[in-house]
Amino acid sequence: MDRDRLFWASVVLFAGTVALSAALLPERVPLHFGAAGDVDRWGTRAQALTFDVLVGGGVVALLAVLVRTVHRVPLEWVDVPHKDVWSAPEHEPELRRRIREDLAEFGAATVLLLAVVVLATLHAARTGSGQVPWWAVAAFALYLAYAVLFGVRNVRTRYRPPPG
Repeated sequence: MDRDRLFWASVVLFAGTVALSAALLPERVPLHFGAAGDVDRWGTRAQALTFDVLVGGGVVALLAVLVRTVHRVPLEWVDVPHKDVWSAPEHEPELRRRIREDLAEFGAATVLLLAVVVLATLHAARTGSGQVPWWAVAAFALYLAYAVLFGVRNVRTRYRPPPG
């Protein structure tokens, strides 16, 4: 699956989690979890759904615009390793293709994390546990590890100067 499709598949999954949440959330919903994973702010179902739609929709819209317009962004705004090589006219199309792919890939991971947040909120609300579920903490740790590896890969190998 190419990275654009992966991104849009993550958007569909996120929308599905919001729809599921809209159908199953009780009236009292955790709106914020503290550092220890305990609910430290409760609110209404409408507040939670509004937040999910606005934040999720905003992140999706921003990422979609970035992916679709990367071919027009001035290269002065782009920071990649070996920029002097990559910004040469003969390498610019490949640079822009890679940036587009990377935005779509990282965007997909971020939207999937947002879906996990929606599901964790639904779980905490429905069980009344007042805790972030363990699997949401694991998903967040996995996202952080992915972000670090993504950055390392891009710096060390993905944006190595092309041959020749």
